[in-house]
Amino acid sequence: MKLILDSSAILSGKFNSTEHEIYTSPSISQELEQSEMSDKFNYLLDAGLRIMSPSADSLRKVREGAHRTGDINRLSEPDLELLGLALEIDGIILTNDYSIQNLACELNIPFLSPNEQEISNVIIWEYQCKGCAQIFNKKTKECPICGSQLRFKPQSMKKVPVK
Repeated sequence: MKLILDSSAILSGKFNSTEHEIYTSPSISQELEQSEMSDKFNYLLDAGLRIMSPSADSLRKVREGAHRTGDINRLSEPDLELLGLALEIDGIILTNDYSIQNLACELNIPFLSPNEQEISNVIIWEYQCKGCAQIFNKKTKECPICGSQLRFKPQSMKKVPVK
């Protein structure tokens, strides 16, 4: 089985590197190399952790999905890379991040959580102005109508399919 690990999964240590092929992205690699956890990360490299970049096509598909769900502003570039990598190599993402899990459901990418807390609903997000309550599909710096800040708001929810 191919596991794609985010930072939380690597830090948790709740996976077996001898039973699975383990992968992460260059962005996650850079984060961990520069952290207090660099020794643990180097151990994983020695144990076979592979660092791969997703293709431009996989990243495009992930970004399109993130725009559909409204997660585009909730996910970092390393998050998008992990999802692209999972899409490309047909792997399972190991993450605690609910936004990654949400988009993974949209893209039919399997995921597991190291702490076994997984989302129960897939959420399509929209943005609502805190001042005038106007709804927007895209996040902007401020409401174009009244100038107030926007907040995330669930537009719709559906149950996560049974694994």
